[in-house]
Formats: sequence, C-alpha cells, structure tokens
Amino acid sequence: MFFLDFDSSKRCYICNIDKFTFEKAGINFEYHRMIEHSIWKYVDFLVFMNQKNKKNLNGFEEKIFNIIKANKIHWFPLGKSHSLSLFSNKDKEN
Repeated sequence: MFFLDFDSSKRCYICNIDKFTFEKAGINFEYHRMIEHSIWKYVDFLVFMNQKNKKNLNGFEEKIFNIIKANKIHWFPLGKSHSLSLFSNKDKEN
C-alpha cells in the first residue's frame, strides 16, 4: 500500500516533490514540509469542510467540496511548491 511505503523524510506528502529538489534550490525541506505543505493544515481543512453547513459555502469552498465529494485529489498542489516557484522566478531574473 502506498501509505505504508511513503517516506515523508524524503518526499513531500502533499506535492510529492522530493527533498533533493528543495535542497538543490537552497530551500529547507523541513520548512517546506512542516509549514508550506503541512499535512495537518490539509487535515484541518478537510475537517472544516466536512463540518461546515453546505448552505454557507463560498464559491471556492463549494468547488473544493464537490471535488472532495467526488473523491478527486486534483485540488492538491501535486508537483507544485510556492517556494520552488519563487526560486525558479528569481533564477530566471538573473
């Protein structure tokens, strides 16, 4: 099973980008994993969405709610990281 084989010390559980990619860009992987893509923030959001009155959802929440309800994960930032995109943009400027 994927969850049992996953090593979160070497790969971000949220974006699935490996530690080496962050280190190569000079970005602290632990910071990324614990702050930028904290799994607990995603768990909190899922709990929030599950407990919120569906009549009170804003447009963004309703869209995400429907995606979650359909058991889709494309709302996750797979292969994306804000810190890596900042590094990439900074690198392009030089």
